[in-house]
Amino acid sequence: MASETKEMITTWDIYVAFRKAQANFHNRPYRLPKDWDKHFAKMSKANQEAIKLATDRFSTRWSNMDIDKFFEVGFDLIGKSFTYTKFFDTRVVNLYIERDKINKRNLDLRKTEMVKSAGFVLKMRGKGQLKNYARERVGQESMAVKDYIKGHIDQFFLAWLIKEKYLLLEDADRAQIPYIVEKYRDYCARLDEIKDFTEHMKEKL
Repeated sequence: MASETKEMITTWDIYVAFRKAQANFHNRPYRLPKDWDKHFAKMSKANQEAIKLATDRFSTRWSNMDIDKFFEVGFDLIGKSFTYTKFFDTRVVNLYIERDKINKRNLDLRKTEMVKSAGFVLKMRGKGQLKNYARERVGQESMAVKDYIKGHIDQFFLAWLIKEKYLLLEDADRAQIPYIVEKYRDYCARLDEIKDFTEHMKEKL
């Protein structure tokens, strides 16, 4: 099956991603122009050229880069001085690449730990028993939460059970996993990064 063709990046895409990252950095909302062409025409020549070049880069040699994360790196590194003309600062590109490598290593580790957790559930319960396992309780305690505390399943696998609504937490469960409860949105965001992997894993379970 042929892979989907990636949509072409436009100057508008670059502008929106930059403004969003800028707003996040300053922790404030942002407004977008109603007429982009008119707004773009009023920009300085240097800013216009920078946005055009960035559009070309993200459509070609930087096509594997995540625009939102790239601009986030720019503001993390340069701060409020990160502007259109700083898009091509080699320090920003290098830091993005380094962070991307770290993230990919973390993704691989995340997958490895989830495979181990899935293997434990398969060994203990057998295929097709995932939902029953997640709903199993010993008195007031969730079996899955107990297994997590014992180190049989990892934190992402437990969060995945919650996200898939297989595991329905009660107050007694939440009291035992306060960190996962507190950081649940972060766990969900990281699980979304490996959604294809977790969907395949679900089929195996």
